[in-house]
Amino acid sequence: MDQVQDTSALLKDYECILQQLRTKETAAFSQLRSLVIHRGIPDEKLSPHTLRGKIWAALLEIKPDAEEYFDFLSRGISVSTAGEIQRDLNRTFSSPQADMKAIPDMKQKMERIWHAWAALQEQRNIVEFIQGHSFKIGILLSVMPELHAFYCFRRLMEFYCPLYYKYEGIDHGIRLIPQILRSCEPELAAQLESKPNLIELCHTEMLGFFGNCGGVTSSDLLQLCDVAFSCGTHYILLFQAARFILCKDALLKDGEPLDWWVQQTRHAVLPVHDVIMTAHLIFHSLKDQDLRACVIYHPFYPCTEGPSGNPKLANTDLAVAKNQFLSLLAVADTSSNQAKDALDDSD
Repeated sequence: MDQVQDTSALLKDYECILQQLRTKETAAFSQLRSLVIHRGIPDEKLSPHTLRGKIWAALLEIKPDAEEYFDFLSRGISVSTAGEIQRDLNRTFSSPQADMKAIPDMKQKMERIWHAWAALQEQRNIVEFIQGHSFKIGILLSVMPELHAFYCFRRLMEFYCPLYYKYEGIDHGIRLIPQILRSCEPELAAQLESKPNLIELCHTEMLGFFGNCGGVTSSDLLQLCDVAFSCGTHYILLFQAARFILCKDALLKDGEPLDWWVQQTRHAVLPVHDVIMTAHLIFHSLKDQDLRACVIYHPFYPCTEGPSGNPKLANTDLAVAKNQFLSLLAVADTSSNQAKDALDDSD
């Protein structure tokens, strides 16, 4: 009974904050982030109309425009792009993702979102379809309507992790993992650095926000997204580092950690609470300012290698980098609450 009452009270808190956001109360956004981080979001049956979907839309600060979306859908796209979309969708739906397939008309909705995205890109004279992102769209569609899913995907790819679209940010992040572990788990870092292929396995897992990883359940995946959308998309990288730390003993004792990771870890469910808490601990343990800045900014700002081999932002002035990013968001006519809060947390 107590748990039911707690859940009921939490739901009321969320609805109250969402109502405050609709009336433009400025303090409500920080309250929403805090509630997600500290209390979590109650599990619901996957559907296009969940509380989680409303919260994600609020966290990503989308501005759905049905007229614009249908205009994108009415436009033609190149034959080559249409073919690439079909190949990506067929590959996505050939994987054993029962929850995704359970959503009514999921494939058709994903195809329409991809069509709208391609039309938007071609409007910008970008005729290029990047494979491998369909699972992100599927995650969004599992908790929110098609229109909101399109604008959340657009928001992520344009502003909160634009370097993930062409994988550049993922490549930056993968190179940061040994540096992150070296600061908190030097023995484990040395083991992983001796097996570079092991780190490379993170590419696919980070690309899908962990959706491509056999060791993550759908419920866990949603909770990881809750944190990434409220704390910042750099947590996608921190979750990956956390998984290595939680498997430290096995990785250190096994003679072939690469084989062990493929056969065991990727198919073993790690407690999601442990992954999240370890990610928080890793982040707050990063004392090196350059490394910390690279971790925070890697989804949307390039990192380079400094003279000593340590990672640095391409622009070494952190204040300039922050202002440039917030200026980019300002162009989109948004208050940029999530970005400002996340970046303020990094100071």
